Amino acid sequence: MQRASGIDGQDNLPFARAVLVRALFRQVVTLGSIDDPFADALDAIDADPGIAGLASRVRGLPRDQRDELEHQVTRHARQLASQWSRPPANWLPRTAVRFHATMEAANLELVGAADLAIGVPSPDRASVALVLLRTGDQSRSHALDRHLAALAHTLSQGMPPFAVATFYSATGALAVDAVDFAMLEHAASQCTAAARRMIGADASRWSDTSDIASPEASSCPWCGDVPATGSDAAEALEAVSSGQQGTNRGDPRHRSDALRAAGRAHRAGACRRHYRR
Repeated sequence: MQRASGIDGQDNLPFARAVLVRALFRQVVTLGSIDDPFADALDAIDADPGIAGLASRVRGLPRDQRDELEHQVTRHARQLASQWSRPPANWLPRTAVRFHATMEAANLELVGAADLAIGVPSPDRASVALVLLRTGDQSRSHALDRHLAALAHTLSQGMPPFAVATFYSATGALAVDAVDFAMLEHAASQCTAAARRMIGADASRWSDTSDIASPEASSCPWCGDVPATGSDAAEALEAVSSGQQGTNRGDPRHRSDALRAAGRAHRAGACRRHYRR
């Protein structure tokens, strides 16, 4: 569907629509209003160096395709304007956010993205909600997209979001999931399985803890008191991930079900601070 060279055919109109509607979503949550949907969206992508030239290609579409695209964008804009407004500043809204978590043991990087993050990050409680925008039809696969975004946020920020949602701009539907341990564990298992298929790694590469470096150099949000090497490290990580022990049992990271998944992901090699090549 998406082509780096542009939108030179009817099949690529959904890609152009998605880019334009995302620009309008950012406008709504930052400015609070949309004046001329199609013109506003084109102006926004004109100013974005990451998609430079797309606006001119949209303007150069055959008249019937451009009219159809404008009709679709305007319809989506009505849904955005009717259901979204500018969030209060103290909610700290951020648009087009990305989360990176390096899996050093397999030389992989998990990247998650959200169209909107709301809430002031906190070191000791889940305080952020993520929203993913979709301009197409609802799909069961979008649930996994949400869960992977939550996992990437957890691993990169050291604290899970409390909720993750998908907003469908075609219909105004909103699918919301509360983030919990089961969600993150399933997302982590899906990542691990996919990575194994991609690189053909055997199970030992993903569970070996013999290369865990000393945690003294820098702290890790979810490790607790991790011995330096060997099976003791695996046992300690298991204890932390199950919430059974830690240097401070009152610390929320040892009580949060969601953060237990981070401990499990750590054992799979996701902690950039304690794994080395």
